[in-house]
Amino acid sequence: MERPIVSLCAVFIFCIFTAAQADPTGKENADSRQKTLVIGRVSDKPTKHYKRLKPMVDYATSYMKDLGIEKGSVLMAKDNQQLIQ
Repeated sequence: MERPIVSLCAVFIFCIFTAAQADPTGKENADSRQKTLVIGRVSDKPTKHYKRLKPMVDYATSYMKDLGIEKGSVLMAKDNQQLIQ
């Protein structure tokens, strides 16, 4: 029970961090990044986990329109270092 809670907290922290970043090279790109909800996961089976996470990010995005979130994406990584980058 503890592992899913820790994983969920990590995902939301990542989403908040990603939404707060600004791209200094262009306003349009920075605006797009700030309007995107990103859910990331470290996985050795990315296809399997993508199929599970995509509906979740779409559902969450549909309820976050009033918060300025316009689209969602799933980020899959092979290890923590890749996810951080």
